Amino acid sequence: MHNSPTILLVDDSRDDREQISRVVLKELPNACITIVDGPTALAEAIVDLDVDLVITDYDLYWASGLDVVRQIMDAKLDCPVLMVTGSGDESVAVEAMKLGVFDYVLKSPSHLLRLPAAIQTALAAGRERRAARDAENRYRTLFDQIPIGLYRTRRDGTIIAANPALASIRGYASPEDAVGHSVVTHYDRPQDREELLRDLDNTGDIKSRLLKFRRCDKTATWVEISARLHSTLDGETVLDGALRDV
Repeated sequence: MHNSPTILLVDDSRDDREQISRVVLKELPNACITIVDGPTALAEAIVDLDVDLVITDYDLYWASGLDVVRQIMDAKLDCPVLMVTGSGDESVAVEAMKLGVFDYVLKSPSHLLRLPAAIQTALAAGRERRAARDAENRYRTLFDQIPIGLYRTRRDGTIIAANPALASIRGYASPEDAVGHSVVTHYDRPQDREELLRDLDNTGDIKSRLLKFRRCDKTATWVEISARLHSTLDGETVLDGALRDV
């Protein structure tokens, strides 16, 4: 989130916009509020603005708030959405949450007291989501560009993930082509794979072991392999490894 968060307020009622804007600016005096009061303005805002939060009404004269949410999700606008409404019911709230709305606040005076906290929580969630996305992008760039073959396999040897260097070392046309194949077929001696797994079971990781491999075209090459055995969050045992063609 920026120091001055950009908030998209989708509402075609002037009184409601002013009421919600007062709440927002009291909580976030530096916020930049962009008003959207029709389909053209929404389309332009989605394309032109880097938005930190969307606040939308449900009952609009030109669309429903659910349609607005769908349009935002389709545009992959990377920000949380709050729905603030005086005309929705429980079924609308459930449908909104299914579409990805972060929170749902009624416009009654008693419920609007919750809006400042909902805004702060939504903005914090948006910051965390963007930080996680940025970290994933940095990891993906490193994974794809590092000149060492990196891969993840299941215990049976099925390749789950591979980078371009790994595909090149093993003779695949692309990383995607490697996924689903078995590393077992690349070991020159099947017993080397069995020994590697036994040692991983005992120590958890292997560093710089020299092995003879076979590429997809069966030509032989020597590689230096490092590997680590661990469990994923869903309990699956996987092997993360690195290969260097020597």
